[in-house]
Amino acid sequence: MDSMTGTIANVAFILFGGLFFQITKRELSLENQQISRIIIIGLILYSGFTMLWTGLSGGFWHSLGQVALVSFSMTIGRLIGSLLRIQIGFNRIAQFAKKHLGSAGDSGSKPNAGFLVASGLFCVTPLAIIGGIAEGTSGIAYPLIIKGMMDGMATISFTRTFGPSVVLSALPVLALQGSLTLATKSLNLSIANAQGSAALTATSACLMFTVILIATGTPRIRIGDYLPSLIVAPLLAQLWW
Repeated sequence: MDSMTGTIANVAFILFGGLFFQITKRELSLENQQISRIIIIGLILYSGFTMLWTGLSGGFWHSLGQVALVSFSMTIGRLIGSLLRIQIGFNRIAQFAKKHLGSAGDSGSKPNAGFLVASGLFCVTPLAIIGGIAEGTSGIAYPLIIKGMMDGMATISFTRTFGPSVVLSALPVLALQGSLTLATKSLNLSIANAQGSAALTATSACLMFTVILIATGTPRIRIGDYLPSLIVAPLLAQLWW
């Protein structure tokens, strides 16, 4: 269970968000939302730099070359992601959520709509994949803890709209992210070498920095298309790291 610290924290934040609304019957104030976003951005920066420091090795010029390899991997990954239309898939999940959010007050809204919306948004997101792989590879739980804080804030709002069924989304989050973390850890111990693991950690760090754009609500950022770089970077690291 030690290797699933981030996932457990994520689940705890979702449960706390639902409990918070049930007790207070209100959402976070705008001031508290702003403070929470600032804290999240600070944690993203800390997490990103920590992971980058963990992944890079050697002197200045060697580390610079490693950063160049990560950048090249992200470029290739972006091209692959575009061909696979990964971000388009994420966008469809978001459109599904917006559709149900807009019709939540209608009589035709299904009782389990909150569970479906929250599960889709909390599970099918780049940060869930980045965080699950990062914790499985290097044991760093910060990305999933940060995701948990964002999910917790969303849970408060969703519970107000859909009711208590939203907190049930903690179950698929636990199953998906926990499985991804454990599978990545098992694969990493079985076949991955130090170079591949370090390249994966450094690439995850760079993707973490892009999550700031999500936290600040920046539109039209195709972060999902960069996910294949998490496969490309360890492969290229076999050539040089």
